[in-house]
Amino acid sequence: MTKLVFCGQAPSRVGDGRAFSGPSGRRLAALLMLRDYEHLAAQCCLINIFDEPQERRDARGDYFDEDKARRKARHLMTAWAASEERVVVVACGHAVYRALTQRKGEFFKGVRISGVEVWCFPHPSGASSFWNFRKNVMLSSNFLNRLVKRSGIVMAR
Repeated sequence: MTKLVFCGQAPSRVGDGRAFSGPSGRRLAALLMLRDYEHLAAQCCLINIFDEPQERRDARGDYFDEDKARRKARHLMTAWAASEERVVVVACGHAVYRALTQRKGEFFKGVRISGVEVWCFPHPSGASSFWNFRKNVMLSSNFLNRLVKRSGIVMAR
């Protein structure tokens, strides 16, 4: 069996505290052609590197403590590698991908580390201008749906 994990930075300030419970989760559900966040949460593992929203650092966005993130990511990767299930991780954002893999990432590219697949994916928040272009939305949806199909995961839509 394969476990699909979406890994983000920290809970949204507008969500209910669960990983991807705000606009990012709604976007992921839409990209996977699921009805809503609850269907996404029921079928995928949704986690964040940090459990609390990070302090606002500057006008560019949230501060992301990469050293702390790498330490937490090391524990996550060790647990996933030890899992009896096949684990496919979608790292939402370059910073999360770097924390998990210790590598610079390129969207829609992945690596396998100790049996765990980690894919770099644009952060699904509305803060990124990436989502302003329909072609990027379609590319992202196609990528996720191909990843799900290739991994043998059956989504109840």
